[in-house]
Amino acid sequence: MNKQQRFYQEMQKGLKKLNVSENTGSTSMYPQSLETKYGVLLIHVDGDQKDCAKSKVYTCYTRFEDVDKAKEHVGCNPFTGKWNFHEYVKGNIPEQIAQSFIARIKYIINT
Repeated sequence: MNKQQRFYQEMQKGLKKLNVSENTGSTSMYPQSLETKYGVLLIHVDGDQKDCAKSKVYTCYTRFEDVDKAKEHVGCNPFTGKWNFHEYVKGNIPEQIAQSFIARIKYIINT
């Protein structure tokens, strides 16, 4: 298993613990969604595609559906609601990077 696949697998384990759902909305780029304090967060984790194996970056793309609500509390793009996470592969352990991304997402979950 390559590093990108390990990152993807660890992200999926973490998202499952947060009760991520399949996104059934019209935004197909984001196959998963999660209820947060600031509305629905749409999620796409890179790493499951074969062409990602050579990528030099671990990436989790996210976007809030309710941009106005989210931008007041999260450092997301104030126009699109995008709140993406990127980290270089070199020198980093994929599982640790995934856990770091999950910790940031966990912070905004309804509790």
